[in-house]
Amino acid sequence: MEAVRKHILVILFLIFPWIQGCVNNGVNVDDQHPETLPRSLTAGEEELIRTGHTFSFDLFRKVTATEKEDNVFISPFSVSMALGMMLNGAEGATLSGIKETVDMTEMELQAINQSYQSLTELLLDLDPKVEIQIANSLWGREGFTIAPDFYETLQTYFSARVASLDFSKASSADIINDWVCAETNDRIPAIIDGSIPSEVVLYLINTTYFKGNWLYRFDPEDTKPGQFQLEDGSSVQVEMMRQNAPIATFRSEIVQMAEMAYGDSLYQMTILMPSDPDVPITRFAEESLSASNLAGWTEQLQKTKLQLKMPKFESSYKKNLNDVLATMGMEEAFDEVDANFSKINADKQLFISKVMHKANITVDEKGSEAAAATSVGIGVTSVQKPSFVVDRPFIYLIRERISGTVLFMGMMRNPSK
Repeated sequence: MEAVRKHILVILFLIFPWIQGCVNNGVNVDDQHPETLPRSLTAGEEELIRTGHTFSFDLFRKVTATEKEDNVFISPFSVSMALGMMLNGAEGATLSGIKETVDMTEMELQAINQSYQSLTELLLDLDPKVEIQIANSLWGREGFTIAPDFYETLQTYFSARVASLDFSKASSADIINDWVCAETNDRIPAIIDGSIPSEVVLYLINTTYFKGNWLYRFDPEDTKPGQFQLEDGSSVQVEMMRQNAPIATFRSEIVQMAEMAYGDSLYQMTILMPSDPDVPITRFAEESLSASNLAGWTEQLQKTKLQLKMPKFESSYKKNLNDVLATMGMEEAFDEVDANFSKINADKQLFISKVMHKANITVDEKGSEAAAATSVGIGVTSVQKPSFVVDRPFIYLIRERISGTVLFMGMMRNPSK
C-alpha cells in the first residue's frame, strides 16, 4: 500500500452500548452463533445507549485534538459511568452541565441510574467466552460526612464499594490503588500517583476490564516482521500477524472495513481505514467517522474468506480530563466557588479537582485484553483484492455484534510505540 503522511495515533474507546433497533448490525461468521439479545431493551436503556454513543464520539474528537503524535488509549464507557455516578451528587447548573457533557439532558436521574444498572448486568452476561468486569467504588476521607442518600444510591445502582480512609496516610493511596489493580487484573497498577492531595475529600472510581480470544486465532508461527507505513512517508518494522479466515469486510470510496470475532462471535473487533491512503487518519476520523456512518457501513459488511494481515501491539495512556470535559459543558463542576455538589455534603463547598483516566490494551495472536480506570477526585474549596492488509494507520473497534454495542474503539498511528 502507498505510504500516508502523518504520525500514528492509537485511540481506544470503551464506549457505552448503542443499538440500531433490535436488529443484527454485523455479519455472523457462523450461523450457529446467537442472533438475538437475551431480552428486549427498555426505553430508558435505549436512550442511555444513544446518549452514550454521542458522548463517546464527542470525547474521541476532543482527546484526539489534544494529541498530535502520541498513541492514545481511552475508555469513554469508564468515564461515562464515573460521571453518571457524579450526577447523583450534583444540583443546579452543575447537574445540568454534567448532563450536557454526557448528552443526558432529557433523562431523569432515576432512569439514568436504573439504565446503567441493567445495561451493565446485560453486558456482563452476554458471552461466557468473553471476560468483562465493571466495578465502582467510593472512597471518603475519614471524618468527612457523605450524605447517606448519595452513597446508598451508588451502592444500589452501581454496586459501588464504599469505604472511609485516613487520607493523610500514604497507605490510603495504596489501598485504593490495590483495589484498582485487582479489578483490572493487574493491568492498571495505580490510579493515584503519589500521595493524596490535602484538599481531596472523596474519590469516585470506575474500572472496566475486557478479555476476549479470537474466534479464529492467529497462528504465532505465521507472525513475521512487516512494514507499517507512517503518515510522514516513512515506515517502521512491526510484528505482523497473518491468517486466512472468514472475515466480514466492506469497502467504499471512503472506508475500508473489516471485522474479526471474539468468543462466541458476540463481540468483534472492527478495523477502519480511509480508502484513500493519502487521507490522514485524524482527518478521516473528524470528517467521516460518525455514529450514522458506522451503522451504515456495518450493515453492508459481507463475509469472505481472505488473508488478513494486521500488527500485534500494546498501548498505554493516561490523561487528566479536566480541560476536555470542561469544554464539553461541565466547566462549573471544576469551579471552586460555583460548583454545587450539595447532595454529597450540604455544608461543604465541593468541586471536582481532577478527573484522571488510565487505560491500556494488548492485541496479539490469541485475542485482546484491555482495561481502564477513571477516578473523579472531589476537593473542598481502492480496487478490491482477496486480502485485507492493515499496514497503515487505522481505526479499530471491539463491538457486540447483535445489539451493535461498541465496547472499544481505537485509532492506531504507530504500533511500534
